[in-house]
Amino acid sequence: MSPLGNVIVRLLYPAYYAMAKRGGDRHYNAARAADQAARAMESGEPAWAIKLARLSVAADPSSPVGYAALGSVYRKAGEEGFARKTFEQGLDFASRDTRLLLGLADLELAARNAGRAR
Repeated sequence: MSPLGNVIVRLLYPAYYAMAKRGGDRHYNAARAADQAARAMESGEPAWAIKLARLSVAADPSSPVGYAALGSVYRKAGEEGFARKTFEQGLDFASRDTRLLLGLADLELAARNAGRAR
């Protein structure tokens, strides 16, 4: 996202959050916020990425899209405990979602490799 785009999104965040909570096309809002969260993480802005990923969950709490985004952001930010909890919460809504299952598997693999390195 361009620097100007980041400024615009940040200025409009309260309105965007209200719109996401109100409805509209909830799945689209969730997917868009998840995409923006991934871009923020790639830009080195983990705090902003977490806010956007939380917005994705708020936009459509029954969709795995937001949980997968939030779990991935937490994982990349080094918050494995929060990542695991988020992936597991998402599985309550979509027990066979591959993004959530792969996120948990990735955490498990990393934990096993860390145990071997000690």
